Amino acid sequence: MPEWAPPQEDRILYSDGILADVSYRARELRYTARDAQGTEYLRLSYLPSTVTLNGMPLDRQTDSSAAGWTSRDLGGGDHAVTIRRTRSGQVRIASE
Repeated sequence: MPEWAPPQEDRILYSDGILADVSYRARELRYTARDAQGTEYLRLSYLPSTVTLNGMPLDRQTDSSAAGWTSRDLGGGDHAVTIRRTRSGQVRIASE
């Protein structure tokens, strides 16, 4: 439940696979997804403008079951973000 996570803090709430090399910066989150496919749930203090996997953009989707990413406004500038991947690699989520 992203609503239960502390507001205005960027957090990976859940991953169904192994994540490594997690790096939090101002308005940017990076990690390496080790599994060939997977889903990550995040609470972010910003709406991403860019989500990439291995440097290639992931499409913003309206359906969270499709590969790509979705977001839901939680109020106060926070967003619940879901990322569905079909490959492993370096994920970058940023607001630029």
